[in-house]
Amino acid sequence: MINTEYLLNVVWPRVRKRHLYPEIPPPQYEDGEERVGLDIKAKKISLSKKFLIGIGWFVKDEDVAEGLLDHAVSHYLYCPWDLATHLGLYREAKTVLKDSEMARRATDHFMDVVADTYCVSRHDTPLPKIYRHVKGDNLDRTIYALCQKIWGVDMGIVGYEETTRKLSRLPYLERSRWKESIRRFAKVIKPLLETKNSQDDTEQMSPMGGHSLQQYTEDEIEQGLKEIAAESVSPEEFSELIKDFEGELLEILEPTEQGMGHDTGSPCIAVARLGETPG
Repeated sequence: MINTEYLLNVVWPRVRKRHLYPEIPPPQYEDGEERVGLDIKAKKISLSKKFLIGIGWFVKDEDVAEGLLDHAVSHYLYCPWDLATHLGLYREAKTVLKDSEMARRATDHFMDVVADTYCVSRHDTPLPKIYRHVKGDNLDRTIYALCQKIWGVDMGIVGYEETTRKLSRLPYLERSRWKESIRRFAKVIKPLLETKNSQDDTEQMSPMGGHSLQQYTEDEIEQGLKEIAAESVSPEEFSELIKDFEGELLEILEPTEQGMGHDTGSPCIAVARLGETPG
């Protein structure tokens, strides 16, 4: 049986100390999907009990929880860091893939590689233990093989040499080159994404969880929309980008029963006025 109280009272403070005490609320446990370990909404981290039970035959519960939390915190602190970066990476991936769903998945995997590589390069983390034993399809296994290669850690993954050779050349920790890197990343994994495109939503998701816009707070979304609008070449480019996330954004930012969200500065207005000039 998982000792959830111990994991939250001992493991979480250890992870916070390692990452210099980020201002993130204590994590919680939910049933979740067996294949997916994490869910993040508005800076709140939820760990999947089913995932811990499933992988607990191979990795200690403590190591699984610690690795998942390292992964989540690294996303907050390094990549994507904010909504503007997230949408900017997605936009670059879509220029290569031309398909919104494939672009989302390419962006998710790229951000995972960057965040986890950042963590592994700076901390003693059990993340490699999770990747050694977690389930995955051909695309997932390719990403694990890439991590094995660039981290220099044996995770027992054999094969995928040609693809990982190309992917391992990318400078994942050079933030100034992320846009160039994700275009090259998307081009290399495009055949794998096309195969994965026929699977159901759960099987498409990374075992570490997807990166929906629900991970950001309303204030972060408002700021991110302003920044990505300012970076857009034209109103049409901004409109096309936001339309890919319109349903998700409106669901997050819809007015409450108390009438919040109706003021002219609301991010809901930015989403609704897709045809207007950004900024």
